[in-house]
Amino acid sequence: MNIMMKKSIFWKITGLAALIFGLGAGFTSCHDNIYSMIEMEVVQEDGLNGDISQIVPFNGSLWCTNYKLYKKDITPSSSTGRYNGQWHHVNATCNGSELEFITTIATDGSRLYCYTIQWEEDGDDSVNMPYYKRVYSSADGESWTQIDISSVTGVGNSSDSMAVNTLVHVFDNRAGDGTNSFTGRQAFVRLYNPSSDSYEIHVLSGTSLGSVASGSSGSDFSAVYINGSTKFSNSLDMVAGNGKAYRTSGSDIEYSSNGSDWTSVDFDKGTIWALALTADYLLVGTSDGIYKSHLDSGVPSSSATDFSNNAQSLLTSRVTGLYVLDSSKNEGETDEYGSMIISGYLSSSSDTFGEIGLYAYYPGRGVWNRDGD
Repeated sequence: MNIMMKKSIFWKITGLAALIFGLGAGFTSCHDNIYSMIEMEVVQEDGLNGDISQIVPFNGSLWCTNYKLYKKDITPSSSTGRYNGQWHHVNATCNGSELEFITTIATDGSRLYCYTIQWEEDGDDSVNMPYYKRVYSSADGESWTQIDISSVTGVGNSSDSMAVNTLVHVFDNRAGDGTNSFTGRQAFVRLYNPSSDSYEIHVLSGTSLGSVASGSSGSDFSAVYINGSTKFSNSLDMVAGNGKAYRTSGSDIEYSSNGSDWTSVDFDKGTIWALALTADYLLVGTSDGIYKSHLDSGVPSSSATDFSNNAQSLLTSRVTGLYVLDSSKNEGETDEYGSMIISGYLSSSSDTFGEIGLYAYYPGRGVWNRDGD
């Protein structure tokens, strides 16, 4: 694998990675300065590495982004007999121009959505240079249409609208089985409205920006579909299945049968960043690595159960993304994915973060390994 050193560049902190530095201890508030950049020496590797916060199923493929867009066939490894190395870079363009710094992605089943970030250099290497965010929609992941968000942000027009120096987040409610059924699936974008001096959650629909999502508030960051409706939360992650919803709350796991009344379980394994559901366990991504919590009639255990494979010896840093291909199967019987991101600052040009990126477990292989290499 080729390794390319890029000297004296600005590391752009975007998406979920930025929240590491911007969210308070209770993860209920954000600071507008979290997108200030840190000048550092960065080692970048070819392939599917870097910060990856989520995997999204869409149009017969799994999709993810590390600021470039990638996809792979959604067919499980039990059918293909193939393991890592299946991800392909997607040339995502809008009106012939390549989308750069693609951050969070989401889907409503019929389209894929994302937002991008662009910096305007001011010539003095300032860490406070302005940044612009644009929201896009695509029916195939390759040809994208910019969505007009100027009615909320007040910046730009129908040809080129943007959010300037404010937070943007694109997410969905994860409804459906993620393969061929997306019943109830909706996508949303969180935007700052200067006229009301507050953030709003708007529905994304096709190539248009919809109204404020029913039941949402400006502090919401995630959503889940349960009992035929969408429930929002300021939690970093939410999942649902088998009649229950689960969400993060600091180092606690909260669960609910209706998405409104929540019971807290003290998991005590560090800050929880990501969740994924199997038939018998809840996979838990924390600031200290990956764990799993046994489900008893859907209720998560407060004690972690050891993996029977190498998961906990490999994913030992901040795990911010988890994805299970078939949540109806027991843990270890389906394809599973996890991602780690940079959890600290680089101190010299010799520092590397070779562990960041996407990892996968395939039942036929029996162990976790770096994915996409």
